Amino acid sequence: MKFMIPAIAFLAVSSLLFTGCAASARQNGTYIEEQGYSYRYIAFITDDAVQKISTVLPPAKTQIRLSSPAELDPRDYFGKSLMEGLRQHGFSATTGTPDEDSSFLPLTYALSNLDKNPGKFHVVINIGSMQFTRLYSANAGKIVPASVWSVRR
Repeated sequence: MKFMIPAIAFLAVSSLLFTGCAASARQNGTYIEEQGYSYRYIAFITDDAVQKISTVLPPAKTQIRLSSPAELDPRDYFGKSLMEGLRQHGFSATTGTPDEDSSFLPLTYALSNLDKNPGKFHVVINIGSMQFTRLYSANAGKIVPASVWSVRR
C-alpha cells in the first residue's frame, strides 16, 4: 500500500506526458530554432522517418493524405520533404481533399526542438491511428538518432 500512491502518481504524470506528445503533431509544421539549423538535418530526419514508416506500412498499398493541406507552407521544408519522400517510396501521398469514402489515412506531423535546444530535435508523425516518434541530436554539423523509434498503434 505504501508504494501504491507513488505508483499511481507516476502513472498519472506519465499519461499526461504521453498525451502531450500525442497532441504535439496536431498542428502540422516545422517548429525549429533557426540557430544551428541545417537543411541536411531535415533530409536526414525525413529519410529516416520514411524508412521506418515503410517497415510498418506497405508502401504500394497505403494511401496517405495531409490532414490540413492549407497548412503545408512553402517554407515548411520538413512537410514538403516528408510528402515527397513518401511518394518516392511508393506511397500514394496527397495534399488534396479525398472523396468522403476514400481509404486515405490522415497524416499529421511536427518537427520541433526539444526544450528549445537548437541541437536537439523531436519528430512526431501520425498516420491514421499510428504514431511514430523519435529524438535526434545534432553536433558539429552532424545529426544522429538520439533514441529508438517509438511506434504506437
